[in-house]
Order: sequence, then structure tokens, then C-alpha cells
Amino acid sequence: MAISIFFGLCGGSTIFSRNNLARAIKTMIAAAFITLGTYLAAKLHILSEYDVISFGVLHMLSFATLIVAAVYGLTRLSKKRGDLIFFIVSAVLAGLVFLADHLLTTADLTPDPWLFYLHRGFARRAWTGGDYFPMIPYLGYVFAGAAVITLFYGGGKSLLPKLDGKWNLPFRYVGRHTLVVVVVHQIVIMLLLACITAAFVDKGNFVIF
Repeated sequence: MAISIFFGLCGGSTIFSRNNLARAIKTMIAAAFITLGTYLAAKLHILSEYDVISFGVLHMLSFATLIVAAVYGLTRLSKKRGDLIFFIVSAVLAGLVFLADHLLTTADLTPDPWLFYLHRGFARRAWTGGDYFPMIPYLGYVFAGAAVITLFYGGGKSLLPKLDGKWNLPFRYVGRHTLVVVVVHQIVIMLLLACITAAFVDKGNFVIF
């Protein structure tokens, strides 16, 4: 539930971003560093080969941001009904993604290294890592969130202005620095797990199981 809400909010944020391309590129770069870092950690036997992050939350969100932003840009060509069109298109696309997830989940799929980022059915255990979020079904949550946010913030104006104020400054700060929070929390958790392992599980050996 929490990750679904997070992806939904990320979808909605594309409506307010001034430069979704820049956001997506920054996210891709961060995702690439995470992949490289976990790969090197596996080579140094700090992580297992199954913990290498090949297509995690940041990988998925970078591509999802580009896709949703492209759809939003196209629907905004209609100045009068742009919000309505975007809501309808996003809702339909979300439904199609969830339907595709159902069909692929029940299908007999063969693991494919070129398609594992699309759906879990194409992935092997060694490709999924500790952080794996394929485009299907998670792109559906991003589109669903974008559709819902459009209802409350059509034209960039809130329908709930009375809820705004200084009380939400911490949330706004985290929202503006989500990428940093996501990257840092993964590093912190890994370091904590390594320390716990070295202290209680395999003394002196900083390994994350």
C-alpha cells in the first residue's frame, strides 16, 4: 500500500514539475550509481549476487516520469479540456497496465534478459536484486496517481486550499528532495545491516545477507 501511494504521488508530481526531463535524467543517473555500487559490493562479497539492483524503484520512476510527462504534454495541447483529457487518458492507461499485469501473471513466460524490466514473469531471481520494480504493474500506479491528482489540482490549483500552511513545511521539504531521501535511506539501511551482521551474526565480517 505504501509503495503504491508513493508511486501515485510521483505520478502526480509530473503535473507540477517545470522540467520533467531534467528530473528523469537526474533519477536515471542516481539509479545508475546504485546499480554500479551494488554490483561492486557484490564483487567485493559485501552483497550477494542476488542483491545487485538492476531495475529498482529509481530506474522505474525515471522511465515512468518520461512516459507520464509525455502524455501530460500531449493532452495539454487542448487548452480548454486538457485536464479532463489527461485524467481520462491516465485512468485508461492505468487500467490497461493493470490488465496487462493480470494477463502476464497468468501466462507461461520465459525469462528474458531484455524484457525483465517490463514484468516479473520475464525475470530470474538473479536479475531482480533486493530492489526490483518492473514497469508492469508499477507504471499503472504512477498513471493512477496522476489521474487522481488531476482531480484535486486541476490547472495547478488546489481544491483544498485551507489545508495549506506552515504545518506542512517538513512534508514539502521532503517532497522537494525525494531523490536524495530515497538514495540516502538505501545506503543507511545497507550500512546498518552490515554493522549488525559484523556485530552479531558473523563477527568482524561486514556482509549484508
